[in-house]
Amino acid sequence: MVDYLIVIDAERTLLANQLSLAQAMNLQLAASIHLIKALGGGWNVQARRLEKRKISATSSSLRGPDVEILKRQYSLAVCYECRRSTLTRELIVMSAVRLNKIWLSFGLAFVGGYADAAGFLLANSFTGPVTGNLVLAAISIADADWVIFFRRVLAIALFLAGILFSVALERFVASRPSWSLLPTMMAIEIVLISIAYCALTSPLAARLQLFVSCMSLALGLQNGAFREAGGIGVHTTYLTGMITDLIRTEAEGRNVGGARNRSPDPKGNILCGVWLAFVVGAAIGATMVFHFAALAIFGTAFVLLAMMLWSR
Repeated sequence: MVDYLIVIDAERTLLANQLSLAQAMNLQLAASIHLIKALGGGWNVQARRLEKRKISATSSSLRGPDVEILKRQYSLAVCYECRRSTLTRELIVMSAVRLNKIWLSFGLAFVGGYADAAGFLLANSFTGPVTGNLVLAAISIADADWVIFFRRVLAIALFLAGILFSVALERFVASRPSWSLLPTMMAIEIVLISIAYCALTSPLAARLQLFVSCMSLALGLQNGAFREAGGIGVHTTYLTGMITDLIRTEAEGRNVGGARNRSPDPKGNILCGVWLAFVVGAAIGATMVFHFAALAIFGTAFVLLAMMLWSR
């Protein structure tokens, strides 16, 4: 199952290519008109039709087949011009969808950084990065702290389960034309974050495990459901791959002599924006936890709710 926004982006590329084809056909038709005029024919663009009197007036210099060719070429020129206008409007719509998804990637990266920082301060476990939790789990083994070890392994398992959940959710939404994947994903995230807060503030002995489970499941769902923005692959819950891609993009954007290419690279701008949003989200999430404790986790829910309403 392919993400519908990937299909939209492919259609945008197709429309751009069709627009280029229409422009090339217009140039070809214009060249044909100039050629026929040079050979003795006539062409009246303003009238948009060839009247019988004008056809009879030019019949001495044009043969019957030439007049029919002019008629067909004129009709084709009008059709291609209409098609070009339609393609331009559709291209504008596709560009708006693409820009909307780029801003969504920034917002979700902010949520990923916020939730990860808040989760670590509240439960001493990462809720997004698998690598960080694997390292912390290994440290717990060395320290023989099996409770912490179980919590961190549980975070890894639920994060991966969230990715599998996103695949099932994508198939479920695809069978319902009135539903949209990203708003549905964000609504489920809000529910999971609310459950995580209730678990963390409850008197249950396993409240930290429940909190980590819900938050990891939410971030895994987000990581699996949102994978592309602006035609490139992005991750909104961890930075290792993003920083690698950003450095490679900047390095490939320079010439052999070290000079920067003049044309801006949209891929580098998107990756840099996602990276910055994640870091800012982590800083704000940590600050909110220091001031509001467990209640700060609702900051992610408010941001998700705002994006969900904006993207509908």
